[in-house]
Amino acid sequence: MYFDEEDPTTVEPIYSRVAAPNSARFEAILSSLLKGRALAYGSGLAALNGALVLLNPKNISIGDNYHGCHGVIEIFNRLTGLKKLGLDCPAEELQAGDVILLETPLNPDGTAFDIEHYAQKAHSRGAFLIVDSTFGPPGLQDPFEFGADIIMHSGSKYFGGHSDLLCGVLATKRKDWFEQLFAQRLHLGNNMGSLESWLG
Repeated sequence: MYFDEEDPTTVEPIYSRVAAPNSARFEAILSSLLKGRALAYGSGLAALNGALVLLNPKNISIGDNYHGCHGVIEIFNRLTGLKKLGLDCPAEELQAGDVILLETPLNPDGTAFDIEHYAQKAHSRGAFLIVDSTFGPPGLQDPFEFGADIIMHSGSKYFGGHSDLLCGVLATKRKDWFEQLFAQRLHLGNNMGSLESWLG
């Protein structure tokens, strides 16, 4: 592997798909803000793709999330048979390893949801909660505080703020997940570019 087994962030910038100074700096700042280990991706949808590749759920519970997220799920449905459930489906429909993908506040109407409620629902079934916190940036919302397993952002919104940045972010407190995401991103090729990292 390209990185120290103890910490992927120690990797030398020998190839930009492995690591680059601008993206490493951007991820360090995001890790501090999000209170978890953060990885930057080429877009918010690329970040969602990375999370679903990591967790490989059989079912995903989702509400009126950003339409692109539903598009990514449709692709996974064709590839893996991933089944889409409603956000407020009975907990019994979730299995161990499944995912609740909660966007809060919703884009664009700002509807907010109780993160802790969905975390408890997921964890009661051995499932995981991903919170798309794009419209609730750091300082306004900390999904980890309420039980999220992964935080996702489309950085094109508040992180960019000036309509010239396309990026996505995943953050997790689990070291093993961070290492797997780091390694999988290398092969998926969905890194954030150096110029975009500088803009971030």
